[in-house]
Amino acid sequence: MSQKIAVFSLSTTTPFFITGIYNDNTLIMSVPKSLPNSLKKQREKVIPAVQKLRNSGFKVLVEETSGTIASECGAHHVSLNTRHTDGRAAVLVGIERYNELRLQKAILLPEKNPGAYEIPSSIVDVDYNAAGDVVYHINWQDIRPEHRLTILCCFSTVYHPVTSADYINAMTGGGEEREANPFFRTFANLIRHQDVTSANAVPASLSGNRVSENEVIL
Repeated sequence: MSQKIAVFSLSTTTPFFITGIYNDNTLIMSVPKSLPNSLKKQREKVIPAVQKLRNSGFKVLVEETSGTIASECGAHHVSLNTRHTDGRAAVLVGIERYNELRLQKAILLPEKNPGAYEIPSSIVDVDYNAAGDVVYHINWQDIRPEHRLTILCCFSTVYHPVTSADYINAMTGGGEEREANPFFRTFANLIRHQDVTSANAVPASLSGNRVSENEVIL
């Protein structure tokens, strides 16, 4: 299955956005572009860009703390702490997916300075506690803005929220007919609200969280 991916990372001092395509089990990342720092300028630039990308069939992830931009343009509000369907955080799923793609030689990093987007193994240390649980130590200070783009692009390849507005749109047919139907219009509004509340429920820190019966994050 081919996926068109766009990631807007707004939670750092150097905001970026990147597009990519996941086709034939290979992820190809484009050269990222910088974004303005101020919320006002981000609204002016990011919101129209996201709407255009969504209309072109892109899965759009916006990484930000508040969810302000994502909620205004219908994108997926995510963070590195966002929980995947298996309960693990996006940072763990994304890095695991990156390692898998690298092993399979199925990822092409941005052509300009590709080394900056490689994920060092030092970001996550795996250990075991006295009870035999797997313990993840995440070295957050080592995660650079370029790493965030790679992690979230890799995470996006396995991120399929069936309750998202875009998924519902794809399943319910054309836009004009759907908007004319009060049932679909109300249902879509509920889904958008759920997207926002789910993303905002993500904890600020993963420390101390148990992600499975035998896995803990410290």
